[in-house]
Amino acid sequence: MEIRFKDLIEGQNHLFFQETQESLSLKPEEVFLMNPAEIDMLVFRSKDKFTFQVKIKAILEAECARCLTLCQFPLQAEIKFILDQTEVAVTPEIQDDDYQFISKGVPTYNLIPRLREALILSVPMRFLCQSDCRGLCPQCGANLNLEECDCKPEQVDPRWGKLEQLIKE
Repeated sequence: MEIRFKDLIEGQNHLFFQETQESLSLKPEEVFLMNPAEIDMLVFRSKDKFTFQVKIKAILEAECARCLTLCQFPLQAEIKFILDQTEVAVTPEIQDDDYQFISKGVPTYNLIPRLREALILSVPMRFLCQSDCRGLCPQCGANLNLEECDCKPEQVDPRWGKLEQLIKE
């Protein structure tokens, strides 16, 4: 999504659009979106200064880390940053991720890299289908959320027996 600066009026601008997995350049192994991500954006313009407040919502499909069931998870991300158009060239060392200087000669700004980064950073390390997911049986592989299995608990190495007693206490 490219934002054209000349289309933004002085004051508040509200934009709403959707971006697909492909348009965000998201690989399926990074994030798999069930539907296009919804982007709700407010842009405040004050002469040559643009303040962006962006909210991203999407539905993600992933496997539960314990039982390997495919589940859908709501995903939300927010980003805020300022673009300042200037006639003076600014070195990259001076720039910040949240405050960026750009040349007045640049007519558009590409939001895709920022949206992509925000989505990837908001993905949790592990997904659980439910907080009390029991996972899979280590012996037979049965999903313990759906069924009980007849497997016996593993025999503990006798050298670790005292530690097992501590857990029971």
